[in-house]
Amino acid sequence: MKPNRIARIFVTCVAFSLLAMPVSAKSKQKLTPEELAAVATTVTGKLVYTATITLSSTFPAADVISCTGEAILLDLGSGSEIIETASVAATRSGTTATCTATIPYSWSLVTPTTDMVSVNFNINVPATPSTPAALLPNRVSSRGLGSIKVPANGTTTTFTVKATI
Repeated sequence: MKPNRIARIFVTCVAFSLLAMPVSAKSKQKLTPEELAAVATTVTGKLVYTATITLSSTFPAADVISCTGEAILLDLGSGSEIIETASVAATRSGTTATCTATIPYSWSLVTPTTDMVSVNFNINVPATPSTPAALLPNRVSSRGLGSIKVPANGTTTTFTVKATI
């Protein structure tokens, strides 16, 4: 056989094998940032965490209680991880503290209809110790609130937390 004929047969075989490649194998190839931007959808909204905290532990009145809402998302289409947090100081009244932490978001996602968001809530006392001695006593309460589908565009999603620290 002539070398040109062998080269043409090889190229033809390669072309047919690429055409016959399953779609799932093609979709696992890495996309460039430009390709990702072209297929991504921007989803915006707010995650609002409202907490009522019963204070059973003893803390100095000057200690600030912090409340943190957290959202963790893995965009399966791009492999990108997004982590969002918002922290606020709680308001104390006797043996109760309340707080509302809001995360406004704008996410560019390739697979928003199948992606999931893990939502969590954290309480810390004291919020920001001023000295090493102020680290104690302390109290931390962390809780997973579950996983939700990516909310519809423009949606405010609320979470109610009741905790005792």
